[in-house]
Amino acid sequence: MLRGPLLRRCSAAAAQTLSSWLTRLAEAAEALPRPAATPHNGAAETMPATTLWREVEDAATHSNALRETDTLLGVMQCLLRKRHYPPDVHAWTRLSQRLLPYSGIETASVLHYPGEPHAAAHRSSSSSSIDEDRSSSSGSGATPLDDVEDRQVVPYQLRATRETLLMSGGVVPLSSRVPCGDGRAIAVFLRGFTDYVVEQLMAHTAAGESLETELLSVVAAVSEAVLSAVATNAATVQLELLLPALLDYMHLLHELDLHAAASTPTAPQHLHPFASDLAQRALVAGARGARAVLLYLDTYFAETLEAHRASATGRGATEEFYWEQQASLLSLTRVCMETIHRRYALPSSEGGVPALDLAAATPLAARVQSLYDRIDALFQQNTNAGNPLGLDGDASTAQLKEVHTAALLRALRLEVHAPDAYLRRALEVVDRVPSSMAIEGELISGKVRLLELDSDALDGEGRAAIYADLLTSLRSLVEMRPRVVGSSTTGGAATLVGDGDGDGGGDDEEADAEQTRVDAATQSILQRAHADVLTAFCAAHTEEWSSEAYGILVAHKYHGVKVTNALMRPVLEAFSRRGDCRVFSLVDLCVLYCGEPIDMHTIGLLLRTCASAGDHYRARTFLQLLNEIIPGFLVKRPASVTESLQELRLVDRPPPHLFVTTEDDLVQRALGQEERAVRRLPTAPPA
Repeated sequence: MLRGPLLRRCSAAAAQTLSSWLTRLAEAAEALPRPAATPHNGAAETMPATTLWREVEDAATHSNALRETDTLLGVMQCLLRKRHYPPDVHAWTRLSQRLLPYSGIETASVLHYPGEPHAAAHRSSSSSSIDEDRSSSSGSGATPLDDVEDRQVVPYQLRATRETLLMSGGVVPLSSRVPCGDGRAIAVFLRGFTDYVVEQLMAHTAAGESLETELLSVVAAVSEAVLSAVATNAATVQLELLLPALLDYMHLLHELDLHAAASTPTAPQHLHPFASDLAQRALVAGARGARAVLLYLDTYFAETLEAHRASATGRGATEEFYWEQQASLLSLTRVCMETIHRRYALPSSEGGVPALDLAAATPLAARVQSLYDRIDALFQQNTNAGNPLGLDGDASTAQLKEVHTAALLRALRLEVHAPDAYLRRALEVVDRVPSSMAIEGELISGKVRLLELDSDALDGEGRAAIYADLLTSLRSLVEMRPRVVGSSTTGGAATLVGDGDGDGGGDDEEADAEQTRVDAATQSILQRAHADVLTAFCAAHTEEWSSEAYGILVAHKYHGVKVTNALMRPVLEAFSRRGDCRVFSLVDLCVLYCGEPIDMHTIGLLLRTCASAGDHYRARTFLQLLNEIIPGFLVKRPASVTESLQELRLVDRPPPHLFVTTEDDLVQRALGQEERAVRRLPTAPPA
């Protein structure tokens, strides 16, 4: 008796398979007619549409459990294109949480079967209105419904059933499926939800009413679900497929914020948290989320605000309301520029960015420069109006301009390939703002980039001059750091020291001086600048500049620069080829002084140093230490460590074996040994 209600609730799922259930829902969605009246709020829906939406929501739970949500998203898209909306407004939240995380799995895995392009022509009976709906369901969200007749009739993308997919070789286990959506399904859902909220907003605006709090809470929940789905599929999302829907949705959130702020100044915002999380949490790799936010701020923000003020009355048309929105623009600009400065990279050099993402490959420097000019004009307007933004003097303005300039320099460094063009643009940008650590760090990276581009045209004197300039710039960067000097006593308080006026790098500092601690942002700038300079010095392949790189690490460790495994690797590689024993001193600085770990590659470089120098005693002692502190080291060792140990004769070479491979022949030939022929087994003579 206790299982009776449970069985009745699960009867739809228990009486059929998921494939047959989705097939029946797809047929019902195709047969559902378009409502006569266009605007609907969900309460006046016909009974078949209401029942169908409830079944779609029930099927979403099972589709999420089986990681097969694409077909159900196609059914949902068909209903939305016919202007049939869920009867319960909270259904949007539940559908977004169940359908979006695994969107795109069927289309991106071996279960994908594209279907025949003329599949719609083989259907037995279909009316012209249904054909129009099928065409609009696979088209772009920006296409008006009135122009469907002019578009070519395209079938649904997922025409094949699950049984057909399994018979055709799709054998991906359900437990092995991972999110791999490219953003199409998320864009479809987001576009349908945007159209629904826009209709609700237009209806309430025409009636002179404000949106219900219930709908606004649903918007916030859907925004969080969309961001979570985008972050889950960030490795495979293509921004060019998702960008139009994101821009439309941010425009909707901006409209909601403007209508709410016009009546209630303390109303919660929707655009700012969504844009901030998109830039800093969802699409961080390559600053793709910040790119979308930058495009909206530069292109649509001012246009949306002016359109609202032109039609608004009361508080929405006041100057106070205008400056509140400009303060929101400054806050979003800061978030966007900080992400671009730290994360922006070209698709070819960033592992988390799909290489075929055209939107992520579009040059960004022009957009950053355009928004910089807009913000500069806003600061001038704020000064003329008596500081309605409430900025803290010139410090706030200079701070925002600094991070904006650093982002612009990074974009120019990555996008401008001509050295003279980059140098001219960089000097124009730097002359407008005071010097800072972020800007100086970007200039150092730009100088290293110029050295790489002009490497063929430079002679020895020109290269030495650039190296000397890099060394001077690096010392100036260390001199700019804000530092906190820790007390030598246990209970002593830390002392904050301002910008240094010393010799620019502290090369003459005594070895027993106290280490200076810096914050995380300063440490990031120092690490990036030191990595660029050390890599450039070691790429010179000369004893002078390799020793200079070693001196930088030894001296600057007292000024807050952490000697990490990645930072010292170029110096280790340069020293290991010459058998320089200073590699062990660098490892001591990394492990003992800075408390940073090392990896197997660094251990291989240490052993290669011993092999190059012929230092068998040091290598034998080091191997004994490794066996004591790393259980099973000889089993875990990589190929580079094995080669060094074999060269030092600490590990025996593998004996010749019967089966000779091509790799073995290549290795033996490179070592100067004769090619080994395949030894044939002796066979008995025929009787």
